[in-house]
Amino acid sequence: SINGFIEGRSPFSALNGIVAENLDEALAAVDWYAARGFGQLKLYNSIRPEWVQPIAARAHAQGLRVGGHVPAFMRAEQAVRAGYDELHHINQVMLNFLVGPKDDTRTLLRFYRVGEKANEVALDAPKMRAFIGLLRERGTVVDPTAGIFETMFTQRNGAMSPAFAPVFEHLPVVQRRNLLSNSLDVNDANAARFAASWQRLLGMIGAMHRAGVPLVAGTDGWAGFGLHRELEHPSHRERRLAL
Repeated sequence: SINGFIEGRSPFSALNGIVAENLDEALAAVDWYAARGFGQLKLYNSIRPEWVQPIAARAHAQGLRVGGHVPAFMRAEQAVRAGYDELHHINQVMLNFLVGPKDDTRTLLRFYRVGEKANEVALDAPKMRAFIGLLRERGTVVDPTAGIFETMFTQRNGAMSPAFAPVFEHLPVVQRRNLLSNSLDVNDANAARFAASWQRLLGMIGAMHRAGVPLVAGTDGWAGFGLHRELEHPSHRERRLAL
């Protein structure tokens, strides 16, 4: 179904859909999308945490599902309890264990904190098991878009994107040039930690699958080759073999 985008107004606002100044405008946006046959909403980083429950209630009353990024100053568990049906991007899920109430995940913190610290998160810890149990109990769908984080956390600038290495030479020159850059600074000082964090993200996806959390394959990038790479990752291979 068609996905409607709602963002809150802030200096960090993404302009991919309706940007709401307040809760009334956010609820009006829900009504606008529902009236036009949209089936789901994607909420973004600058949505106020206190808006999530009333937005989700309004959407659910009209038959829409709710998912997206976890808003800044909120954790994934809180978003699920407030009504999220889906969580998008495994970094947003992992941040549940890495952020405090004053951490602003509208910034690049949502990537660098994961790269620096996800490797320290124990996948068998009671708090992790409880969180994954909540996702299973609620039937919360996770769209991890793992492939985009493979690039973010393992590619040095100037090196080939690992996600597109098998097809790199067959792509147009402009695309190849773009694939030689990384939005994060992976360097000698942090490369080992970032690589370990990438593996921990894959491990978390695998743990969710084994627990029965619904997973879907998305890309957050090129839908063609990116989807193929997403399905190649160990966690999704594990899921396919179990089907």
